[in-house]
Amino acid sequence: MKAEWENFSRIFSCSSEQIEQFELFYKTLVDWNTRMNLTAITAREDVRDYHFADSLYLGTALKLDAYRGLVDIGTGAGFPGIPLKIMNPKMPLLLIEVVEKRRRFLSEMVSLLGLTGIEIISLDWRTFVHTTNYPHNLFCARASLKPEDLMVMFTHKKSAYKRAELIYWASSQWECSPSVAQYRMAEFSYDVGDRKRKYVSFKRNR
Repeated sequence: MKAEWENFSRIFSCSSEQIEQFELFYKTLVDWNTRMNLTAITAREDVRDYHFADSLYLGTALKLDAYRGLVDIGTGAGFPGIPLKIMNPKMPLLLIEVVEKRRRFLSEMVSLLGLTGIEIISLDWRTFVHTTNYPHNLFCARASLKPEDLMVMFTHKKSAYKRAELIYWASSQWECSPSVAQYRMAEFSYDVGDRKRKYVSFKRNR
């Protein structure tokens, strides 16, 4: 195992195969990023901390195998969904991404990593909520939509996801607005690199 991955592996209990997958993910991300805008972060240490670790700390806050599947809203380059899938290979995963170029990257990445049980969805968020009925009951939003826009999963009359849980990635200074406060259930604070972050859990009470 390369020395730069040792601490990461210890924190997240990665196997050598999983570290190889993260290294491949990193190299492929940086390669594709020269041809399209996938990430502003390209240094290995920064990608490891601010993309991979920032995604994976969710597994220290929640027992992911207790959920029926994960939906990554506006996944972009695959964060947090693909890192979480690497560490939880049996977890069903939906990656929602409206940009066709990014979907091509995601498809290539899933194939290269040998991951199964993943579906890449081209629908926008509201259309997804209005028209689909997947069994997945954990939703994640990292640097995609505002909480006010995400609450449609709880409020729209046709939503099949009113009983699901939503995790929102936020800075430590983020404060919940009154319009979404009724759905906030908990907050989980963590440090990644030199940043203080938190996951905010939303769920419909009734």
